[in-house]
Amino acid sequence: MSSRSPSLPWIIESLIVAAVCALAAAWGQSLAISPRHVTAVWPPSGIALAVYMRRGRRVLPGIWLGELIPTALPFYERDGGVKTIAIGAIVGVAFVGQVVLGRLLAQRFADNDMPLKRARSALLFMLLAGGVACLVAPSIGVMTMAGGGLIRWEAVGRAWLNWYLGDMAGVVIFAPCVLAWSEGKGRRLRPVEAWETAVVSVALLATLSLIFWQEQWFHTDYPFMFLLLPCLTWVAFRFGRRRTTTVLMSIATLAVWFTSKGHGPFVQDEPRTSFLLLESFFAVVNGTTLIVAAANAERRDADDRLDDLRQQLMHTSRLTSMSEMAGGLAHELGQPLGAIANNAQAGLRGHRNGKFDSDDIDATFQAISEDADRASEVIRSLRSLITRSAPRRVECDLNSLAVAIVRLFERGMQGRIEVQRELDSQIPRMRIDPVQIQQALLNLLQNGLDSMQTTPADQRTLRLSTSLEDDAVHIRVADTGMGLPDGDAAKVFDSFYSTKDTGMGLGLRITRLIVEEHEGKIWLSPNADRGVTAHLILPLESQCGD
Repeated sequence: MSSRSPSLPWIIESLIVAAVCALAAAWGQSLAISPRHVTAVWPPSGIALAVYMRRGRRVLPGIWLGELIPTALPFYERDGGVKTIAIGAIVGVAFVGQVVLGRLLAQRFADNDMPLKRARSALLFMLLAGGVACLVAPSIGVMTMAGGGLIRWEAVGRAWLNWYLGDMAGVVIFAPCVLAWSEGKGRRLRPVEAWETAVVSVALLATLSLIFWQEQWFHTDYPFMFLLLPCLTWVAFRFGRRRTTTVLMSIATLAVWFTSKGHGPFVQDEPRTSFLLLESFFAVVNGTTLIVAAANAERRDADDRLDDLRQQLMHTSRLTSMSEMAGGLAHELGQPLGAIANNAQAGLRGHRNGKFDSDDIDATFQAISEDADRASEVIRSLRSLITRSAPRRVECDLNSLAVAIVRLFERGMQGRIEVQRELDSQIPRMRIDPVQIQQALLNLLQNGLDSMQTTPADQRTLRLSTSLEDDAVHIRVADTGMGLPDGDAAKVFDSFYSTKDTGMGLGLRITRLIVEEHEGKIWLSPNADRGVTAHLILPLESQCGD
């Protein structure tokens, strides 16, 4: 018993795969345009390929059995005999070979088992796994059937073409859908996405009904296929892989069903013509939409990676700013910590000597508490800037943020500079990212200080002001430094551009990115006497409650 138990799971899995493929084949045969022709779509070709790409060789017996049953059963009912079963077995082996070749080509040229994440991979998957690999089963199968007398030799060419196109359509239509739904646990749709899906589904059903039933409803036969373009464009740009492939599979299925019932623009006097028109429809609609959707997904992934790198860059910039002020901040922390230690020791000595009365104890603890608050304020300011967290907008007092970052900056500079503040008390609370805004202000303050290295100490002035102007908050950071050379006012916001001998030239670039994320503007202007003023505009559209 123990020796057989390990084989039980793959046997059950293979039987399930065989049943799914056989049922899909029966469903596909029920939609044949003409009983004398192979169905326009052979769903098992796409389902088997996707299952093999996900589950591996353990399901190959089930794929073989799932092809044997629908291939041999119709001929067995007509002709009977062991020969029919043997021919079906050979066709099943050829089908398995086609599936294996399809996966090998996908692994080699189409990003392994994830061919729908890039436009190039999606195109190569359809061309190779659909166009090239699907040559195997029709070639071997048709010749085997003709040699066994199941089809006439003069019908070999037509049978091969129908078989090949049906298998290829199955791969293009069904494999992407199965692959997309087996990528792992997907996220739940947000309510707006669910409504969007419902609206697009209703629009597609209405459009397909008009295209395929217009003759019955309106007694017209207009070429309305172009009406699908708006819906397909929306699907390609807005839906994820799962919803996109499901929509495409549904459209193809409905097109085959309508055509098999004699409705729609693909119905022609010659069934073979109807068959070829359907295949062309599948190639254009599914192929184009999948490639566009993959390209759009690739762009979204690139945007996400860019945003992540941007946040890493901002975090690194904050750490760099902190390192430049490390000495001053260490001194600023050392003072209250030293005072706490001195007061604690004095209190301990007084307690032991019995010389402390209640007033002395209150005064000692009050001094310790005030010094601890000073140290905590520095630590909180450092933590908010150093900790890397996702961008988030919260209700903030802009002036309070400015005061906090100015205090931190002054502590870090150890008294080398005092920032003058002119803050407009009429500025309302706003919904902004406090860490990013403080980083932007810190970058501007640091940049202003750096520009005053050659300015005499008694003439160094940094001034930060805020004012409410029209529908925006105007922040100004003015210095009395060396100013900017002609033509550099715009260049300073470029990456790695700096007018200093030291530095990476990223501070103002990062500041500009932060301001733009808040739908604001930033620029530099020369002062009348000396130095530069940095102007930062934040629109009141970010005001809380808007």
